[in-house]
Amino acid sequence: MLALQQPAAGDLRIVGAAFKIVTDLERVGDLATNLAEYALDGSESSPLPNTDYERIAAPALELVEHATDAFSAADSAACFAVADRDDELDSRCVAGTERAVRTCIELQIDATDTQAIQGESGTFSSAYDVLADVSQTLVIVRDVERIGDHAVNVAARTLYAIESSDELLF
Repeated sequence: MLALQQPAAGDLRIVGAAFKIVTDLERVGDLATNLAEYALDGSESSPLPNTDYERIAAPALELVEHATDAFSAADSAACFAVADRDDELDSRCVAGTERAVRTCIELQIDATDTQAIQGESGTFSSAYDVLADVSQTLVIVRDVERIGDHAVNVAARTLYAIESSDELLF
């Protein structure tokens, strides 16, 4: 298209945005693959008992869907809605991170302790298990938050393509 039709102005912005959006969607796919691997590795138990990862991650999936729909429909209002909705996801991720850190603090973890630990978050076979589970939770939350950030990038690039507005670009 670039060589044969020589797009200008709006058409060129759409082509450029599409190139960048593909990269963001590829990153979302990489992060989704990571999350799937974490789920398979965790088999029957979640890294921290009583942590609702699906509730934390649900907005991320919606953001990606809404951002790609906004691009398909060239809907600038939807782009702003995606950016606004990212704040909810960020809040859930902060809460998940705080919960993981609070677990470490509550249990006064000593990584060399090999005794079973009972805490508000559940029973762990050792302090090492607690640290491993908290670490896994922090990685999961980070990946979910990054998915939301990529969805906002898609919305920002879409807004730039359709309105030449850099309002959402970081």
